[in-house]
Amino acid sequence: MTLLSSQPKPLDSVPVSDEAPSAARGPEDPEQRMLEKRLKVIEELLQTEEDYINDLQMCINEIIVPLQKKKVNVDFEGLFGNISSVIDLSQRLLNGLHDTDSIGVVFLDHKDELEEVYKLYCQNHDDAISLLETYEKDENIQRHVLECLERLRCVRVDTAF
Repeated sequence: MTLLSSQPKPLDSVPVSDEAPSAARGPEDPEQRMLEKRLKVIEELLQTEEDYINDLQMCINEIIVPLQKKKVNVDFEGLFGNISSVIDLSQRLLNGLHDTDSIGVVFLDHKDELEEVYKLYCQNHDDAISLLETYEKDENIQRHVLECLERLRCVRVDTAF
């Protein structure tokens, strides 16, 4: 059983009968509305996590790797830090969310690792911003980054169709 499979069907997917709806099962049922809202929140959580992982992977594939191949003088560790650890953890978290009917348990199971990975990420954030500001002043780096961003725009357009 998973989070989504254990949820009630939306009202528009419930078969319609000729009988008058009972007060307990009608569209005004507060419990049904709460369950439908919960389903929407769960769907949004799953979609957001999938999008986040895709964006981080795209950053690696379309920015980091091309800049490394061109041997652009960038401190990748300082700028992107533990991005691979973040992706790995996010993927395992997403898999856990897909395979459960209890969101809280999944987050509790990953609590220590979430804290560890994002603590490092947050500690490096200010240094990464400083590096970005430095790189913004370097025309050579800017040119290469703009090329990567243009390719990234093309990738996003291609995947949208």
